[in-house]
Amino acid sequence: MEEHQHPINDFASLDAISLEGPSPLTEYGFLGEPSIMTLEANSSELKSKRDSSNLCEEDLKQIKRAQNRAAQRAFRERKEARLRALEQDLQQSEQHRKALAQELEELRKENLELSSKEKLMLEDEALQTLESDGTTFSFPAEYENHHHELLHQTRQYHDNFMKEQRSYYDESGRQILTISATWDYLHRLSEKQDLNIPVVLKQLEGKEVCHGFGAAYPRVVIDHIVQQQSSQINDHV
Repeated sequence: MEEHQHPINDFASLDAISLEGPSPLTEYGFLGEPSIMTLEANSSELKSKRDSSNLCEEDLKQIKRAQNRAAQRAFRERKEARLRALEQDLQQSEQHRKALAQELEELRKENLELSSKEKLMLEDEALQTLESDGTTFSFPAEYENHHHELLHQTRQYHDNFMKEQRSYYDESGRQILTISATWDYLHRLSEKQDLNIPVVLKQLEGKEVCHGFGAAYPRVVIDHIVQQQSSQINDHV
């Protein structure tokens, strides 16, 4: 009995090939569709980077504004501190003036009391001398000299005191203003024209002259600085 031989099925043999190994297409990324979740993640990452860049620029602007405000505040505080210092100096000068005036008044009273006591003592001695020997009496020259010396010292002290508080003229004929007199002079000028008194006082630093009782300023120097400031204000206008 002849065996019936079936023809070989080539297609069936292909079906028997194992497909467990990786496809060569996967190496090049052609197998399957790209993931939607992967695309959304990439888009979110790009958007986050752009937002981060914008945020950094906004932060820089905020920092710059804060630095400008801090600089302006520091400048204003320095000006206010300088003005307070000048006001304190003026107040101390006024207190010093009052103290000197009181001291001068006390010296005058002491001088009058001393003169009166010396005069009474000398008169008593003269009376006693007249009663003892009947001769006339004349005041000694030492008393007259001493009395004139006291008066001279009192006048000199008063003149120096007045120099300190107001103004005087130096040997070259320039009018010299003390600190308090300078402040009053600038205040009167500011009522007539636009004047920045703290700026003028700042420019006067280093131009002081000494008159024995502290700093003072020549009026010609003050007027020159005031004129310069007025010219600058007019140029800006």
